[in-house]
Amino acid sequence: MDFITFGVKRPVFGSLLMWFMVIAGVAALLLMRREFFPAIEPEAARIALRYPGASPAEVEESMARKIEDAVFDVEGVKKVSSNLVEGGGAIVVEFDDGADIDQGLDDIRIAVDSLKDLPPEAERIRVTELKPNFPCIIISLYGDVGEESLKRAAQQVGDDLRALKGMGALIMTGARDYQIRVDVNRAALARQGMRLSQLADVVNAWMAEVPSGTMRTGGTNISVRTLGAAERADAIRAIPLKASTSGQVVTVGDVATVVDGFADEQVSRRFNGKPATSLVVFKTTDEDAVRIAEMVRGYVAARQGIPLEPGSTWNRLTGLIGGSDRERGYACGEEANRRTPISCSIAAHNDLARIIEGRLDLLTSDALQGSALVLIVMVLFMNVRAAWWVMSGIFVSIGCTVLAMWALGVTLNMVTMFGLLIVVGMLADDAIVVADIIIQRSAHGEDPDEAAIRGTKSVFWPIVANASTIILAFLPLAYIAGRMGDLLSALPIVAAVALASSVVETMVILPSHMSHTIHGMRERRAHGLARHWGRFENWREDVFVPRVQAFYLRVCRYCVEHRYIATSATIGVLIASLGLVAGGQLPFVFLPAEDTETVIVDIRLPIGSTQSATAEVVKRFERALEKPAEISGYSSILGQSTNFETGQPDAAAAHIAQIFVELTPVELRSRDSGTVLNEVRAAIGTVDEAESVTYAEISGGPAGSDITYQVRSSDAVLAREAADRLRAALGKFAGVHSINDDDFSTQRELRVKLREGAAAMGLTTADVARQVRGMLFGLDAHTYSADREDIDVRVRLDEASRARIDSITDLWIATPAGGRVPLAEVADVSEENGYAAVKRVDRERAITVTADCAQGTIPEDITRALADELALIHQDLPAVDICEAGRQKDLTDAFSSLPYSFLAALLLIYVVLAWLFGTYSQPFAVMIAIPFGLIGVVWGHLFMGYQLTFLSLIGAVALSGIVVNNSLILVEFANERMRGGERLQDALLHSGAMRLRPILLTTGTTIFGILPLLLEQSFQARFLIPMGISIAAGLLSATVLTLIILPANLMIIDDMRRALRTLWNGSDEDSTHSDGEHGESTREA
Repeated sequence: MDFITFGVKRPVFGSLLMWFMVIAGVAALLLMRREFFPAIEPEAARIALRYPGASPAEVEESMARKIEDAVFDVEGVKKVSSNLVEGGGAIVVEFDDGADIDQGLDDIRIAVDSLKDLPPEAERIRVTELKPNFPCIIISLYGDVGEESLKRAAQQVGDDLRALKGMGALIMTGARDYQIRVDVNRAALARQGMRLSQLADVVNAWMAEVPSGTMRTGGTNISVRTLGAAERADAIRAIPLKASTSGQVVTVGDVATVVDGFADEQVSRRFNGKPATSLVVFKTTDEDAVRIAEMVRGYVAARQGIPLEPGSTWNRLTGLIGGSDRERGYACGEEANRRTPISCSIAAHNDLARIIEGRLDLLTSDALQGSALVLIVMVLFMNVRAAWWVMSGIFVSIGCTVLAMWALGVTLNMVTMFGLLIVVGMLADDAIVVADIIIQRSAHGEDPDEAAIRGTKSVFWPIVANASTIILAFLPLAYIAGRMGDLLSALPIVAAVALASSVVETMVILPSHMSHTIHGMRERRAHGLARHWGRFENWREDVFVPRVQAFYLRVCRYCVEHRYIATSATIGVLIASLGLVAGGQLPFVFLPAEDTETVIVDIRLPIGSTQSATAEVVKRFERALEKPAEISGYSSILGQSTNFETGQPDAAAAHIAQIFVELTPVELRSRDSGTVLNEVRAAIGTVDEAESVTYAEISGGPAGSDITYQVRSSDAVLAREAADRLRAALGKFAGVHSINDDDFSTQRELRVKLREGAAAMGLTTADVARQVRGMLFGLDAHTYSADREDIDVRVRLDEASRARIDSITDLWIATPAGGRVPLAEVADVSEENGYAAVKRVDRERAITVTADCAQGTIPEDITRALADELALIHQDLPAVDICEAGRQKDLTDAFSSLPYSFLAALLLIYVVLAWLFGTYSQPFAVMIAIPFGLIGVVWGHLFMGYQLTFLSLIGAVALSGIVVNNSLILVEFANERMRGGERLQDALLHSGAMRLRPILLTTGTTIFGILPLLLEQSFQARFLIPMGISIAAGLLSATVLTLIILPANLMIIDDMRRALRTLWNGSDEDSTHSDGEHGESTREA
């Protein structure tokens, strides 16, 4: 007994399988993690460098170059990038695709640990795996309560949230590190005949805790530990420095002021104009961004003392299994209020998880609406009971798909949800064909069981081939290179599982339901509404369908009889449509600009600017941000910036500022974010004080500037010249703004070099460097852990002593003999220009040039027009390499692999069709429908008013398998009729008329399944709509042309075959054959 017969004869099995898939699918759906796009594992290691007080050039020479040389030859390393700033930096080591990341990390650590000539003042190098982070939400604690209270409150809130299961990583911004400062009076220290470094060494020696071994006794072992001075300001003051024979003791407190406070860093944060400390909550790889935001929302609501509001419907449904995350957060906040209330205000803002919720809710709503439209279409044009079971099969297939996604660790995101949305209509295709053939056979008097078994078996291989061609059409998406390939790689998995499960449901479950339905239809008499509906169905079958078929036959017969004219006209329309794209009437843009609700403004003044100067510039921005009604709030941080792609601090200096702008939800405003930002730019005017100002719109999708180039050279001067020429070239284009690069202004640097006579005084370079460092930057005498951070005990000159140093030459250096000499007598001091930051890629200096485009300006047009200027720069500066980066590199990577994988998919589709038809020629006629689908793709975008995007091309690739579906069924039925003796032309016409309704229904269900998305006006849908347009409009045009042009193409192929036979044999042998023989020979050609 085969599985089709088994399904019909054992209907209970099919029903149980159906309910299992639906219930398990719903449970899996509620358990799946939600995120915006699939998490991209970067397969990279991050090497953190810390060299306090060192310039970027010092970090480069003494650390970065050595580490780069050590790791560059590690097996599997693809790229090494360094970003060096004052006091340290980071090196990112990228591995080849598919490399063993754990082994790579071990190899990197071994290579770094083998380096023995790194500066002793540098802190321990940390090698970690680079993990993708997504900023979910920001919590700000603000008010005029003092820096200490704000930081304590932030730490408390952070501890509370970290205790919640599933909470992401929290990073505190706007708060300075704790530090115990030993501010030494220079005159008092000199009276004691001590050097600053000596005082630091004494403090270090007294505060050290040293294990002293183990004392073994007869009964037990007792460990011995020598305790140092307590890590408090009063204990440090009491540390003795000197003691005379008379018993007089000089302590640290006699020569220095010891303060237990904050590090001397110029970092501050404001929220809506008030002092603030913030916690940025990041989602890491295995966490759910929406759950994290829900817990934070509940916690903040409880801390604010406002009632708990219910979450979205989706969040309430997911709470049925694991409990409400918002309620968990609210309970945690209430408990914290009772335990330790906070004295400042608290607010949650820049809630980027709303983007995920909005888009997933949007696609869920569209999927439900699409399913309802699919059901309506099927009910109107096929048997209502059959339509119901076909619709049930869609939910079974989706349930099976979701269950498989959950088991494979695939998340619920924009790509997978869109995949489910576009397959909703496709899942009905196979079921419509099976239901239609079963109803037709039963209408001719067959037993319902036999009609279900034989009808399903008759289309088994065509349905398998149909699903295979669609899966093969989605397969190229799995082999797209670069970031776009990483984002779209889950789409083929969703399509493959959904279509495979649809085949199983159609073959095992649907036939038994159809058999049962036909039995019921024969045994029951219609009453009431059913009787009226029966009249409608009779009218449809007896009047409407025959008229449509008759009209189709007239049109199709005309096209077949005038097949060369019809085919030529179609080819002409195709060429004209492609000409619209080539001529720029339908412009191509890689990724369209999106609306957003969060904007990050990065401000950088020239090196050396004071924090007060930076604050004045920030206030100008804040005043401009208060004007647009669409801006709901903003927060500013001075002296620090954070990279929101990695979640790591990016830079810390007085000339840096970062502003987080939150806009009202898109649904509540009439202007998009680009228009609002243009108003802000106009209100601010020209910011001459700033070296660079960049606006980053965070929409959850692929981030980065519209135009990005990377300039590399071993000669930093040549790289700077090339970058300047590139910026000048970009500035000539209208609509291009925010042209910046990351090679910021140089800073003044004093270089100290000891004279030969210094050695006679017992001075060394290391000794002098340590004394100068101590007097200007300070010496870290001791470090201990408390309050969840490492706290330094820093010894330095007090503010009054440092204020009297007008020049570095005024410094006095203590000699080993106890004397003191001016620095100018033992060293030469010269002034040079140093680098404010150093960027390196693959052991070469690199400068990244970026620019953004105004609305209506297409970045791809700019980069094409820029090609001649780039060639000229390379000709003039052959030692400089200008590479595409960011958006342009993503485009190049995607197109480098997509054509080859698409051609491979077409070849596999041809193999499947040739296997099914048993001929070499018919697959070509069927596959001609693929380019005909491009007509609809082009005109669909023009009609809907959308530009052609990369996702439009992805939709066109997926379309190639879908359009073959209709042609496949029509040709297979024509072959069956020819095997029965019909002529080719008659077989094609009659097969087209017979399969007209299933073909139109399968096309209609696919189009109506996507229709709600196509009609969306929300910004959340604009990213995916072009892909939907390609599938829907392309399928519509391909279906129409399949029904009327495919028969003509097959007749042309037959004409060509007969012409070739005539040329070869001297006569057309088929002309002497009977009609049946002619049809059979045609099929075998």
